[in-house]
Amino acid sequence: RPDHQFPNYYLINLVADAIMLSDIFLNFITAYKNKKSVLVHDLAKIRRHYLGNDFPVHVLVAFPLDHILWMVLLIDGRTRPNHTLALMRIPKLLRFWELYVSSSTSASDTKADTIQGGVRRLAPAMLLISHIMACTWWFIGSPSTSLEDSSHRWINFYQGFGRENIYNEGTVMEQYLLSFYWVVASLTTNGLVGNMTPHNLVEVCFTCVVMVVSLTMFAYVLGEISNLVMKQDEDLVAKRSSILQMESFVRQRGLPSELQNEITHYFHFLASSAARGGDEEDLFQLLSHTLQVDVAKYISRTLLDSVHLFSKCSGNFLDSLSVLLRESVIMPDTYVFR
Repeated sequence: RPDHQFPNYYLINLVADAIMLSDIFLNFITAYKNKKSVLVHDLAKIRRHYLGNDFPVHVLVAFPLDHILWMVLLIDGRTRPNHTLALMRIPKLLRFWELYVSSSTSASDTKADTIQGGVRRLAPAMLLISHIMACTWWFIGSPSTSLEDSSHRWINFYQGFGRENIYNEGTVMEQYLLSFYWVVASLTTNGLVGNMTPHNLVEVCFTCVVMVVSLTMFAYVLGEISNLVMKQDEDLVAKRSSILQMESFVRQRGLPSELQNEITHYFHFLASSAARGGDEEDLFQLLSHTLQVDVAKYISRTLLDSVHLFSKCSGNFLDSLSVLLRESVIMPDTYVFR
């Protein structure tokens, strides 16, 4: 990187590290969900949970090792950043993995089987892999990296963004976008992008790795999207079949047109709503009574506790009553109680 750009990006890194440090303190007072999906608000339990799980990783990520090294370089009179300083920030990538896990968990909801849910689940991993490969491609091509002869690097043979030497004249953003472009093009084609071809053994080996990852990731993503599309088609066919059966039923019975319209509207509402059907009810009935009580305790027991009528009832009675509660789909403008 040019020397004049380093202070600006060092300041950005400093702000990012400050955010990571503040996140550590916030996690000590942030509620979490336990194994039973219950939100825990007790501060003592929150502290114990955080110290026993994410705290060591967050400390490793937020530890300012690169800043300490930069101060050492300043003392030695070397203000230009080197690759050793950049490598000290590799542990920061652990937070990207945490972000991926979080996004995958959030995608595991009622829309996880839709195309949108599949994209939300796959996109973070694809972006993270592309980002790491882009940084690696620039790293092994940088003349200051002592991996191969510095005169035989792809950077020395590439002229882009109107500059003869992208390494000395290009901005950090241009350098990153150029490497990211090569990775994305390699993942989607054959790894040969213009004159950004490998010129030494290390670059050839890395290009082979990228092409292998391209085959694997392309096959996996294509398979996931195909499964989602096929499942949606099956669901759509099933919904249309039920609607056609209902329309045939009301016509054969000679029901009044107003009643036919009301029934048709109700079936269309069921098909377009996110209501859960009989599959969950069948699964629930397969559970033992004890497990049914445990499941119902976290689904409907909170609702019973909020009703004043049941405020003085015993816990066993409320547990038994919660097992009997069932979800029901109610159309808009329908009287539940009159």
